[in-house]
Amino acid sequence: MSTATASPEKIEVSKDDFKFIGSEKNISAFNIECPICLMVIMDKPCKTSCCKKNFCRACISRITGDCPMCRKKYMNYTADRRFRRIVYSQKMQCMKKKPQGAECGWKGELGSLTHHLKSCDYVIVQCSHCDLKDTLLRIDLKDHLENHCPMHPVKCPFSWLGCEERPLRKDVEKHYSDTKHATLFEAAYQKLCSDATNLRMANNHLTSCLNRHRSHESRLAADMRFNYLENELQTLKWEHEELKNRHDNLKIIIIVVIVAVLAVAICITNYYH
Repeated sequence: MSTATASPEKIEVSKDDFKFIGSEKNISAFNIECPICLMVIMDKPCKTSCCKKNFCRACISRITGDCPMCRKKYMNYTADRRFRRIVYSQKMQCMKKKPQGAECGWKGELGSLTHHLKSCDYVIVQCSHCDLKDTLLRIDLKDHLENHCPMHPVKCPFSWLGCEERPLRKDVEKHYSDTKHATLFEAAYQKLCSDATNLRMANNHLTSCLNRHRSHESRLAADMRFNYLENELQTLKWEHEELKNRHDNLKIIIIVVIVAVLAVAICITNYYH
């Protein structure tokens, strides 16, 4: 399968990169492939005045002698607006895909294919860090950079110690052995020891505060219990005093009743005598 490159200057397109949708009768009169570069004419189509063949402007403009097709001398060429109007409006479908895998399936006009291929996930691209090309699809570029590219800068595994270098993936093992990491480890160990001492001091302080708080709570609970019992005792004293008053009043009433009964008894006795 031919491929389209990821160059920002020019994207070359072959007939394997797409297929037309519907009838091709209206474009049968055009040769959509440039006879010089053998790629689909995607920019500034031109037509020779001698044999009426279509070429890429970039290709035909480099020819200074005879026509490359009919060999006629003093060749002239002009922009083919009819080609642009008819061919570039033909509906087509992108045929880019993974080998034995998913297809792109994008559909549109042929004139929009170049713009689509600039972002198509299934276009072959070249890694900007290493020499990998011809097999790397845009959809796989992120995974390649993050996990496989030997020339891609990666985060040092000892960054948690303070190492800010970003070695190339292929040099990571060599970077491991850098003696400065031992210095970083020593500094980190000293910091951990200092932090552990501070934590122990903070823990002791918190334990002391907790014990004082518990002691205060105990005293507070005892005071509350004492106040409660004192109130209960005062209430009992009031109740006792009230019962005593009632008892004294009852004694007086009983004495009065007894005296009254005796008085009545004496009066009755004197009456019968």
